[in-house]
Order: sequence, then C-alpha cells, then structure tokens
Amino acid sequence: MKYKYILSIVLAGACLSACHDFRNDYMVNDTVYMRSETDALIQDFSVYDAQFRIGVIKAGKGLSPSTVEIGIAPTDSLLAYNERHSTGYLPLPKSLYNADEIDGTVLNFTAGEARQKVDVKWDPRAMVTKMTTETDAFVIPVFIRKADLAVSTTKYMVLVRPVLSTLSVRALDNPMTCKEESVATAKVGVKLDHAIPNHNVIVKFHFDPAATTVNGIDYVAAPAGSVTLPSGEATIKAGDIETDIEVAMDMNKVGLDVSHVAGIIKIDAVEVVTENGNLDFMPVTEDEMVVRVTKTKKS
Repeated sequence: MKYKYILSIVLAGACLSACHDFRNDYMVNDTVYMRSETDALIQDFSVYDAQFRIGVIKAGKGLSPSTVEIGIAPTDSLLAYNERHSTGYLPLPKSLYNADEIDGTVLNFTAGEARQKVDVKWDPRAMVTKMTTETDAFVIPVFIRKADLAVSTTKYMVLVRPVLSTLSVRALDNPMTCKEESVATAKVGVKLDHAIPNHNVIVKFHFDPAATTVNGIDYVAAPAGSVTLPSGEATIKAGDIETDIEVAMDMNKVGLDVSHVAGIIKIDAVEVVTENGNLDFMPVTEDEMVVRVTKTKKS
C-alpha cells in the first residue's frame, strides 16, 4: 500500500512536469523594429501610388503588450545613415507628405499582436514636379522614437524612397527594308526607366509623314494612306518596363519611282491608370522616333 502511495506521488509530479509549457523558455524577449525589404533599410514606392504602408513589427515571445511611438527622424540620423552607407539621401520636404500625421503616431500592440502599419501619403503631381525639377535623392526617414519594449538597434529606422518613372521611345531611329508590293511592319517601342508595380501606363501617339536625309540618302515623307497604326495608343502593363508600337507601311501606296520613305512617331500623352482616375503628368524624356523604310525589288 505504501508502494502504491509513493508511485502515485511520482506519477503526479511527472504529470505536472509534462504539463509545463517550455516553448517560450528559449525565445528572446519581445522587441520592436521597422520592417524593410532590404538590409539597407530602404523601401521604394512609385510616386504614382499616392500612399505607401510601412510595417512596424513586434517580434519575440509575442506575449507583451506594447506602446510604440513613430516619428520623422531628425536630419542628424539621416546624415549618420549616409555616412555609414556612402549614400547622399536628402529629407523630402515635409510639405509634400503627411509628416505631421506620422510624427507622434502611437501604435498600441496587444499581447498577441505582431504587426501594425503606418500610412505615408502624398500628392503624386506635387511629387513629380519636385523630383522632375530638382533631384531623385529624396527619402522619408521614419523611425521608432520610443517604445516600452526594447527597440532594434539596427532596424529602428526605414527610409521610404519615392521613385519617379519617366517615359521615352525605345530607339530614336528605326530603319527597315521592305520588298515592293509588300507591307513593312515595324514593332517600335516605348519604355519606362522604372517599372510602376501597381498601375498600367497608357501611351498615346500619332504618325507624321516627314522627309529626312540620312547618310546621304533622301527619304521622302510617307504618302497619305500608306501608313497604318493599328491603334493610337499602347499600354505598358503594371510591373512591365516597355511595350511595342506597331507601324505598318504599304509599299503599294508609296509609288513605283520612290525607294525611300520616312515619318515620325510622336508621343502625344502619357496616362497612369489609377482607381481615382488617370494621371497625365509623367515626364517624357524622348517623345519622337523616326521611321525609315527602304523599298527593295521583289526577288
């Protein structure tokens, strides 16, 4: 009977030991940090998005509630970053985004909550104007000003970097050959210097017949009716960097005594398609492309 009593005590102790949750014993205490997709703590956004969300993360055991205050980092912090990373970033003027709304934002994490977000907002037109006329080195330095948990010493700040996209023709001059009584089809193109992840870009254009001389060869303006554009516009899809513009020139309508014809594709407008209407203020760095066709004899 005594043996059974001792055995019961041992089994009860073993049960209590087995019921203890050891999962958190080797996990670090909770800390908070700014989320970044790169080790350089840079978060790129397109100026055409009008809003960008920054993640603030609580990591570790995840058992502690926390209060975190977000702010716009002082210039000294950005200068220190530039020195460490050999960069030359400048603070974006606060008048161009919702700096007053961000500065002093308080995030309240519950015990089990691991992520919250801070919205950065701006006027795309004002951003394009600023970056077109000045520099593309602007960033928005957002940091954790204070928290009641430990703050990461390496990820306490993230630089939100606006990226301006500009458009150009893919080639300034597009020579091609076509046999008589045939149709010359050229896939000429337009391209962005930076892709826009979330929006399509519509490029509107037209063709102007125009005479030109290249390498001593005189090209006459393409006769009326000899050129066909399947559409007066082309679309660069979200995330892509370029697209083709198709031009068809019918040699039957050029004339027997003409061997060289030319014209110019001219970009008329560029629109970024957004949920709130199209934005029509993308900078265009090269807006014309010469198309030259040399007619050859049928074999």
